[in-house]
Parts: sequence; C-alpha cells; structure tokens
Amino acid sequence: MIPWLTKFVLIVASVLAVQGSPLNRRTEVPEDFLIKLESVQNISQFLNSWIDQAAVQRAYLFQGDDGGPAVEVAHPAGCVPEMQIVEFERPYDPSLVIWPVCTRVRRCGGCCSSKLLHCVATRTSTITVKVIKARYPHPGAEMLELEGYETVRLEQHDRCACKCRQEERDCTAEQRYQPGQCRCVCRNHHEAAHCKQPDQFWDAKDCACKCRHQPDCSTGSAFNNSSCKCESLNHSPLILERVPGPAPHLSTLLRDDGGENDAYRLRYSEVDPDSRVGPFELAHYNQDDRTYVLENVTTPQ
Repeated sequence: MIPWLTKFVLIVASVLAVQGSPLNRRTEVPEDFLIKLESVQNISQFLNSWIDQAAVQRAYLFQGDDGGPAVEVAHPAGCVPEMQIVEFERPYDPSLVIWPVCTRVRRCGGCCSSKLLHCVATRTSTITVKVIKARYPHPGAEMLELEGYETVRLEQHDRCACKCRQEERDCTAEQRYQPGQCRCVCRNHHEAAHCKQPDQFWDAKDCACKCRHQPDCSTGSAFNNSSCKCESLNHSPLILERVPGPAPHLSTLLRDDGGENDAYRLRYSEVDPDSRVGPFELAHYNQDDRTYVLENVTTPQ
C-alpha cells in the first residue's frame, strides 16, 4: 500500500476508535465538560488526561506528512497578566495636550476553556506614573508651552484566573446556583416541561411560565395567565398558583401535596390578591400548569 495512504487509513481508524461512532455524527460538548478543561496547562497534559488512545494520536501529532518534524503545536494563551494598552483620560480643556496618550500596564488577558468563563484579576496593585501637560498657546503656534506634570494612578493586575461569568449573587430567590455549570437554575425547573403551549414560553430568569402576548382586556374581563386569553370575570373561576415561601392566608385552604414550601396565591380575581378566601365548593388540580382552580368561592368582607 502507498505509504501516505497507509498513514491516512491509520489516522481514520484511530479517530473512529476514539469517537466510537460514524464520522458524520456530531454531539455538542457540554459546557460543564469544557469548564473542567480549564485545568489543562500544556499539550502533554491534554493528551494524557483527556484524549483516548493518546499514544496513537501523539505519534501523528508530532510527525509531519513526510515523516519529518511537524509544525510546532500552538502554545495555549492562558489567562495571565500581560502588557496591555491603557489610554490616559483626555483633558477637558481643548487647548491642553497630554503626553503620552497611552501606556502599557499589566492587565489580565488570554482565553478560557468555556464561554461561561472569563479571565479576571484575582489580585491587583496600583502603580503611579507621570504624564506631561502642555498647552497649545494660540492658533498657528508651532510650539507647545509646558504646563507641568500630572501624576496618574493605574490599576495593575498581578494575578488572574478564569472565573464564572455568572455568580451566585446573580441568582434570584427563585433560583439556586450550580457552581459546576457556572449558572443559576430555577428551583422549579421541572415545571418548564408543562409550559409548552404555542403562546407560552418559560422565563428562566423569573422561573415562571409566561404568555408571549398580553393584550389589554375590556371592562368586565381579566387576562388569564393560564389560558393566555382575556376571560369574563363573571364566569372565570379563581385560580391559585404555586409560589415559593409561605402564604399564610391561602396555604390553609389546601392540603400540602408533599412538596417543600408549597404555598398558593390568587392568580387573578375580582378581589385583592392578598384578601382571605372563604369556603369553596370545588377545587381541582390543573396538571398542565400546576394550579388549583376554585369555583363558587365566597370572599369574606
């Protein structure tokens, strides 16, 4: 067999062995997997720790097509302090000149393994430099008049690291933080599976199923977030929806179904949402949007 063809066949075979699937099959790499790759410092560590059959792959990685030395493997541009350009603040006075207009300072730079990470400073210091201030004295002048020097303090980055873009402090009360995934997730994320009507969408920030459009309703009707329609107040039942935390007025109406911190509030009605609700004749559970529907409710005055 022709030498280059033999080599090609071996390379394809090794790739298939690693993937264990046809070449045309593509599976997106999970972000939490990419985050783990952030610990890799060099090509040897990458091959030894993260590549199946690394010895086979390495044999071709460091060898050229003609059997000679291969092109050098790129060095990773890790998240480290590096010299970057920082511009000085320009003076408000249009006749003043600052020199130099910029300088180089150590600032964090480089790439991270996942789009959920960014390169930030973990330790900083302050350096002091001087700039020259000069004035342009009059139109047509060929020389500047020295005004003096100005001291400028600049922040310098001494240590850098790839950190999550989204932090725990960014989560709302309805969310919890997943550090391994660098993101906030809804505590009731399982309810998103029930938010599947064409005119509904799951709001991952508010952790609620919402209507895509909410028109203004005419007098005598109110917008129903469950059906995403305007409905008559005279014929619409009261609806209790699950909310996080205690709701002392409404939680006593219905027995807890086993969930943690189950509580309910009025979704829409003719009465104030914080009013007490009296006896009712019927309450049935709507499995689609996880609400209780009350009919013939008496509202105490």
